[in-house]
Amino acid sequence: SIPPKQQLQLQQQPVPSSALMFLLQADSEWASVSQEWRTKADNYGLLQLDIAWIYLKLESIDNLDDVTQRLDQAERVLRKQVHKNFVTLALAQADMGNPVPPLSAIFCRLFLLQGVAFRCSGHMSKSKELLDQAWILCQSLRRVASLQQVTTLSEALSVTDHQAIAALRKTNGDTNKAAAAIQEELLSEERHLLNRQKQRNWGLCQNTIDHVDADLISRLEMVLGLTEIDPNHVASVGLLRLANNDIQKAIDIYQEVGRDLNTLQGRVSLLDRTLQLRGLKDFDRPKEVVVDETSLATLMSMGVDEGPARKALSQCHNNIDLALMKLTTAGSDASPCAGDDTTQHTLKRGDPSSTGLFKPIVKRLKTELEDAEKARAFIEKELGKALQGGNDLESQYLGSKLDEEWAYIEKFRNSMPSSSSSP
Repeated sequence: SIPPKQQLQLQQQPVPSSALMFLLQADSEWASVSQEWRTKADNYGLLQLDIAWIYLKLESIDNLDDVTQRLDQAERVLRKQVHKNFVTLALAQADMGNPVPPLSAIFCRLFLLQGVAFRCSGHMSKSKELLDQAWILCQSLRRVASLQQVTTLSEALSVTDHQAIAALRKTNGDTNKAAAAIQEELLSEERHLLNRQKQRNWGLCQNTIDHVDADLISRLEMVLGLTEIDPNHVASVGLLRLANNDIQKAIDIYQEVGRDLNTLQGRVSLLDRTLQLRGLKDFDRPKEVVVDETSLATLMSMGVDEGPARKALSQCHNNIDLALMKLTTAGSDASPCAGDDTTQHTLKRGDPSSTGLFKPIVKRLKTELEDAEKARAFIEKELGKALQGGNDLESQYLGSKLDEEWAYIEKFRNSMPSSSSSP
């Protein structure tokens, strides 16, 4: 619970306070997790850091009684995510005027908060030491990502400042290398979308949970000698679906059907019909992407005609970065960003949806499926980021501008008493 005095402060500053409410709720949920896992998960360390950061922004960090313990917990978790000599080497590099590792950004905030916490408890010497460390790391990181460089990259490649800063830090401030890194990251995301779309086009496995592991296709084809006779991977994909991505089981199934591709296709068709009866096949089929009007307006404001902009956004699932890259590098008639080979569903005689009696039901079901598809696409997008984007430290702090951290560091260092000694 939050003491009345702090509640009043939170009410007076609603924006950070609303965030604090969620953070404190998350912190209470972590109480049920074992201490062993709390020391392993960087999320828990980041949570403690974020709680202390919000209190600092509310100018109430002295009201957070256990701030030192929280920051100690954060430091233990964060140091486990990097090499044991990471901080020592980063400080040494910064002291010599050399570039520091990009992940030093998170330690800027940690040292700043620890410095303020020690200041509140009267330990001025320790406070000055930590604030000095925060200052030298922050100065070094800000130096390799100047405002002009960030603006140039973000405008030229239509990426966020966060992406531009992260790329510059990864390349020690080399603008050309940073631009190449950003383009490679966008292409990697496009490839990931294509792979996910292919997996969904292929359909679910026998267990109705997994999709085909695309990395296993070439291995299976080499073992079974399918490379020449099955260039479209129909047999290998079918085998992996039937075998739930178990290569040995896939080989056994291929032997069971007597290496006959028609018999194999019959078993795959039976799987598809089973999935369809269970309501899984249609759910798994990609639906037409509804173009986001805000994203469309953004592209049109850049001078792109509505037709090509709408087509690119549809093919790239409303990802502005990918759509813009597609338009600028390959033209609007290039191969789609994802899944342009979707088989169209056609109504057959006797299909209930072709009669007026069932139209309201079919319309409702289609709406439910579309809503489910949107939810699924969102989850896959976020999961894809989690799987591809490295750990939380990188995604959250690598591209941080550090403007607020720098302002606080300057404020507290400049107000430090001339002679700082511990009580």
